[in-house]
Amino acid sequence: MYPALDHKGNPVQGSEALEKYKKEYERSINQPVEFWSEKAEQYLTWFHKPTDIMRGSFLNGDIEWFMNGKINAYYNCVERHLSTRGNQVILYCLLFLKKNFISNFIQLFKDCHYLGK
Repeated sequence: MYPALDHKGNPVQGSEALEKYKKEYERSINQPVEFWSEKAEQYLTWFHKPTDIMRGSFLNGDIEWFMNGKINAYYNCVERHLSTRGNQVILYCLLFLKKNFISNFIQLFKDCHYLGK
């Protein structure tokens, strides 16, 4: 999990982090298109950027997100972290084995390529 960050990118803790969370949550509810557009740009690598961020409504039950956008989940979850956080400790699970693993991005990358052969 990423720590809450201040406006300069420095980690914040305790009540300061809770306040940041509350502000972000309120923004996600009151300005969903702007909020999720920003987050999608910040945290995802897009192979095709979406033409629309949100269409429909929660009330009507016809909500759609990131129309016509394309990402590669494996790339976003593993490969893009190799150069900057390759040795960072991560926790992942394999549901079909019903097991959790502690590893790092480099080892997960190697394991995925081994399984893919």
